[in-house]
Amino acid sequence: YKPGTDKIYLSGGPFDVETIVHELGHAMDAKGPLGNLYQSLSNKKYQKIFNQEMDSYVKKGNIRCTARYDENDNYIVSNNTKGEKYATVDGLEMFAECYTYIILGQCNSDKVILKHFPQTLQCVREMVEETRKEGNLARKGTAKPYPTQWKPNWQNNKPWEIKMLNKYKNYKH
Repeated sequence: YKPGTDKIYLSGGPFDVETIVHELGHAMDAKGPLGNLYQSLSNKKYQKIFNQEMDSYVKKGNIRCTARYDENDNYIVSNNTKGEKYATVDGLEMFAECYTYIILGQCNSDKVILKHFPQTLQCVREMVEETRKEGNLARKGTAKPYPTQWKPNWQNNKPWEIKMLNKYKNYKH
């Protein structure tokens, strides 16, 4: 998901429903097409809970998943057996995986989330509900910028684009 364009970029494929809902989770985290904003980076309650549960997860001997873009803008993921630990990359991916679980009742990381991050999941539920209640104008400028170190070079890709709905205030769940 690229917040500035409010589009999901997928290449390769085919893609399952979980992948698409995960990317929609990033859109919900970014609060729609309002620029480079993520509430998971600025919500102090979320950050505190996520960091506490992550510290506990690591102290129990668990290894976090890591992800990065290499010099050719290829996305490299490590320590992620069958995708089950992808939520442990960072707070952004945790939010998107929790969102996927909330919407579908399952996600690749659901065992890790349910066992080690139950309070983070509850916090995401609350954030999603609050976001659904807000109108588009109320959302502007409420979150931190997209971290530049995670931005791939979109111009070199020829991704399949899915245009996101940009009017969340009329959305009924």
